[in-house]
Amino acid sequence: MRSTLSLAVGFSAVAAMYVCSGCGSRVHVEATVPEARATVAVTVAEPPPPPEPVAVRNATIEGTRIRIPHELVFAIDKSTFDDSKDPNKAILGTLLEFMQKNTHVTKIRIEGHTDNTGKPQHNQDLSQARADAVAKWLTDHGVEATRIHAIGFGDTKPAVPNDTAEHRAENRRTEFHVEEIDGKPHVPHHHHHEGDAAPAPSGSAAPPPAH
Repeated sequence: MRSTLSLAVGFSAVAAMYVCSGCGSRVHVEATVPEARATVAVTVAEPPPPPEPVAVRNATIEGTRIRIPHELVFAIDKSTFDDSKDPNKAILGTLLEFMQKNTHVTKIRIEGHTDNTGKPQHNQDLSQARADAVAKWLTDHGVEATRIHAIGFGDTKPAVPNDTAEHRAENRRTEFHVEEIDGKPHVPHHHHHEGDAAPAPSGSAAPPPAH
């Protein structure tokens, strides 16, 4: 996209009065310079927008969120998980491939979320530990630590009300978001989905084990 800046310079008439002191007469001299206008066009090329992240495998990109089908399954009330079996194997493999192919994505955010079972501080600590565990798995598989931001939200950002066992299972989730592209905060070119502000749960074939 280019923009043009015009500069105009004008010249107007010049008039002068000459007085003869010896003869007491006045001579009026007027010099007129035709007005001239010069236009200088300055073209400024605006930098192109940063490239959008590209989805891999069966993942989709919605706003900042990288949606990967199913949910990571952790050990009950722990941050450990088995990466040799699905759905964990497929989810982690998809996330790793995303980071490998989208080298312009300089930072992703891994979010840990829990339901409201238990004390808030325990939920906060557990969600952070789970987010950290996923981040460690990525770094163990070659992703630079500087490209990962792991954060736990505990039970402070439920996707749905914690009023049934099914809803509590939906709130126990791990989300992945594109946080930076080429070192700058990621603002998607397209319309933000409402779920970006209050993230919606990832689809799951079966609810994760109890919190």
